[in-house]
Amino acid sequence: VPFGISRLDEMTEGGVARDSTTLLLGAPGTGKTLLGLHFLVEGASRGEKGLLFGFHETPGQLVAKAARLGLSAESYVKSGQITIIHSPKPQDILDVLAEQILDAVQHQQTRRLFIDGLDGFQRAIASHERLSFFLNALAAELQMQQVTTICAVELTDLFDPTIKIPIPGGTGFADNLFFLRYIELRSQLYRLISIIKMRDSDYDTSIREFRISEQGIEVASTFQSAEVILTGTAHPDKTTGSLPKTGFLLDQEQQL
Repeated sequence: VPFGISRLDEMTEGGVARDSTTLLLGAPGTGKTLLGLHFLVEGASRGEKGLLFGFHETPGQLVAKAARLGLSAESYVKSGQITIIHSPKPQDILDVLAEQILDAVQHQQTRRLFIDGLDGFQRAIASHERLSFFLNALAAELQMQQVTTICAVELTDLFDPTIKIPIPGGTGFADNLFFLRYIELRSQLYRLISIIKMRDSDYDTSIREFRISEQGIEVASTFQSAEVILTGTAHPDKTTGSLPKTGFLLDQEQQL
């Protein structure tokens, strides 16, 4: 099941496995929602119905965001290929939220689901242990319904290269883990994406730079600088004093 982002699909050997569950781990603003929109729009273009279940942005805000970044989500929303459910009430209990999702999946015959923020489930329950059981049960039910699911998980630290998942034991239900993060380099921010695991599937283990443009998400073909990859902290080249070239600059040089 591809994302419709050429080099990310190359990294995943064509996409994530059908009926699998994927977690997108990243700090605010790293591009998790946009990646989920790419996933749904690509599915809609292939005739697969999609559902976005979110806690933060309204349907109008999401459609406008997609339009600004070159994704034609609006036409698919109007035609019913993509359904957006906004659930802003933090007091909803877990069972109500699950019922909303599963009812929509069955009614719309959804094949691609993007849950924009597992923190919405956290706000609906006091027990982390119950949440872990809930997410495992929900993932299993969605798999039985032949739904390929992507979930955004917000990390609190903007620049920390380590991963501190806010759901204790909550990754056990996930088949795939993607990590999106920032790198600060001389007062400029760069974004990196890496695949931590893909169950029963080959994938590219390298860290890639990506950027958000008017065409949506673009992933670089390479990412140069072993120091950046190993430590998450960018430094100038010790011999030349110049900054390491990003994958996009290398791509442009190859084209020239």
